[in-house]
Amino acid sequence: MLLWLLMLIAQAWFIRMKRFRPHRWLGRASYAIAPLIILSGLAVQHQAFSRTPPQGVNIEDVYRLNELAFGMVLAFAFTWGLAIAYRRQTHLHVRFMISTAFAIATAIVWRIFYFWVPGCDTDQAAVIGNGAVLALLLFILIAADWQKGLKRSPYWVVTIVQGVAHLGFWTFARTEGYFAFCQWYADLQLPVG
Repeated sequence: MLLWLLMLIAQAWFIRMKRFRPHRWLGRASYAIAPLIILSGLAVQHQAFSRTPPQGVNIEDVYRLNELAFGMVLAFAFTWGLAIAYRRQTHLHVRFMISTAFAIATAIVWRIFYFWVPGCDTDQAAVIGNGAVLALLLFILIAADWQKGLKRSPYWVVTIVQGVAHLGFWTFARTEGYFAFCQWYADLQLPVG
């Protein structure tokens, strides 16, 4: 994920410097990096579900928190796919690529709240803080697009997917159906792990 963020920064820099060949080369590299991020995200989920939780931690709490990670993987895959689909429409391509960073930001922002913000050392508080920060930043980008005349901002896509994932933490991640899915996923025999 760090490599992906560095790649996004480098791509923006190459465009700004009008160095299109390295920009295209990095864009082609995304065809290898993005699937690795998606597959490793799914493998990490499998590992988290398969592992015995630490003493005093309920496995259902582990399942519930990792619902956000599934949302992150889905948001990343979806926004990257749209960025590739719209690669010839620069204003959409750029915004969908930026949206991929917001998709993986959940992992970063949640940890910042949980480990470093006083009073946010519970899963619930960190999820609230994470959702609020990401939504605020995305709404600022949507408002900037609106001001530029782009009424249907691509940032709405990642905002909606992130919103559904955060809402899911409070709703369907508490259901027996979701817990059954997590147990099924944990029992899968993956070729790695």
